[in-house]
Amino acid sequence: MNYVIEEPASPCIGICQMNTDTGLCEGCFRTSEEIEKWWELDAKQKWAVVAMAEDRQARILDGTYFD
Repeated sequence: MNYVIEEPASPCIGICQMNTDTGLCEGCFRTSEEIEKWWELDAKQKWAVVAMAEDRQARILDGTYFD
């Protein structure tokens, strides 16, 4: 049986500024490569990017990103 994985919405929130310390977008916490390739990724890859971005955001906010 084949299951269809629904694609996540783009994590972009319209704050498109790259942070020079982290190399991540200030709004969505993706790398420039992840942003550029977003529309080429399949649903599974997009979900992986969303998960990594959420993890980065949490680590930046709690101060453990550079540990």
